[in-house]
Formats: sequence, C-alpha cells, structure tokens
Amino acid sequence: MDSVTGAAQSKPTPPPQAIVMQMVMGGWVSKAIATMSRFGIPDLVGKHGALTAKEMLAHGVNANADALERLLRACSSLGIFTESEDGHFGVTPLSAVMARDAPGSIKGIVELFSASHSKVWCALGDAVRTGQPQTAAVMGAEFWDYLNAHPEELEDFGEAMKSNSHASLVGVLEKCDFSAATKVVDVAGGFGHLAIALLEKYPKLKATVLDRPELIPVAKQAENPVADQVGCGLLSANHGHDGVGDHFFLAQAVAV
Repeated sequence: MDSVTGAAQSKPTPPPQAIVMQMVMGGWVSKAIATMSRFGIPDLVGKHGALTAKEMLAHGVNANADALERLLRACSSLGIFTESEDGHFGVTPLSAVMARDAPGSIKGIVELFSASHSKVWCALGDAVRTGQPQTAAVMGAEFWDYLNAHPEELEDFGEAMKSNSHASLVGVLEKCDFSAATKVVDVAGGFGHLAIALLEKYPKLKATVLDRPELIPVAKQAENPVADQVGCGLLSANHGHDGVGDHFFLAQAVAV
C-alpha cells in the first residue's frame, strides 16, 4: 500500500457527536468574530503589529483587558490572529480582510452578525411553529421600520450589503463588458457601490440604483468623486429621477 494513501485512509474521522457539536457551536464562533471586529482589532494589529490585550487598551480599545484577551485567544484558535507565548496577537490573512480599508474588506458583513436584529434568530422556533415572521415580536417593529428608527444600524446594514457583494462586483467588472451600454439599472443596489464602480470604469455610462427609500439619504453621503453621477432620489410614475427608492420586489416606473 502506498504510504501516502495509507496515511490518508488512516486519518481519524471525528465521531458524529463531535461533528454536530461543532455545527451547533457555530453561532458562538460568528458572535465572537463579529464582536472582535466591532472593537476594531483587525485595523489595530494591521497598523501597529502584534499587540497584547493591555496594549490594545492603551491604543483606545474600550474593553476589559482579561475579557478581551480571552476573546482574542478564541479568535486566534480559529486562525484569525497569531498568538505568541507572551500574549501578543498579530495579523493573519483572515484578520487582514476584516480591516476597514482592506481591498475586498468583509468588515461590514462580519459585524452584521452582532447587530441588534440578529436577535430575531432566537425566535426561529416561533417562526417555524406559526409560519410568521418574528421581527416585530422580537424588536418591536418590522425590519425596515426598525432600521429607519435607528440610522446608525441602517448605515451598518448598508455597509454589510456592500461588503457582501464585493466578490460579485469584482466578477462583474472583470467578466462583463459594458462598453456598448449607455445605461444600467442596479436592482437592490444599496449604497450604489456597483454603479459607482461601473461609472469609474465606463465614464460615459449612466446608472440607476433601485432600493429602499431609507437607504437613499445614506447613499448620497458616499465620499466618491463619481457618486453624484448615480441617480439617488425617489421615482414615481410622474417623475423621471434616476434614483429609485422603494420595495424592489414591486413594479416600478423607471426612466431608462
């Protein structure tokens, strides 16, 4: 028997109990990573190099040193950070992509898993029993009404959607040729990041973003030299604005 093949065949398989335990503990893992990200640790170690928990506090992290160290050790066990014997935690490729300014940063979508509306998952049992959404029961308002009443969380949600779609954005820019197009409509376009990227590559293109009205004011704050070229207003049958704010599963009058 080939020694390599034999080694592969003899590799122990975790018992079913261990596999299921890993699955059900996934919620703890996502919460730990999301919480760590909200403390800005990936940005900190990316800028200053490996740091101890106490050194991070000196750099402005608002946390208890012992509790923060335990959180960082949990994250390092997942490969998020390096960990030295003297308690310094350093950057890895996994933490690097959670830095705010990293190319293809996933900071926004990671932190979504520690946002207030993630509590709705705790009512999954009620949703299955009744067949009804549980957002209002848990949060006191429907999803979009809640976000509209909490502007900071609305902005966080928009950033998460931007973060989540970065991979597809890169694919569109690399694989799709818009040189012959004159106008594009991005349905559920969020903050208009895809439209902006297309305008940067194709300056003669015109772009329309269709999304919820609550996102329009936030989208207008985009700090990008071509952002003003993206339509960001409300559109009705009697008005020809390029920006559309409404429920994107309903029929809309879009000027094209």
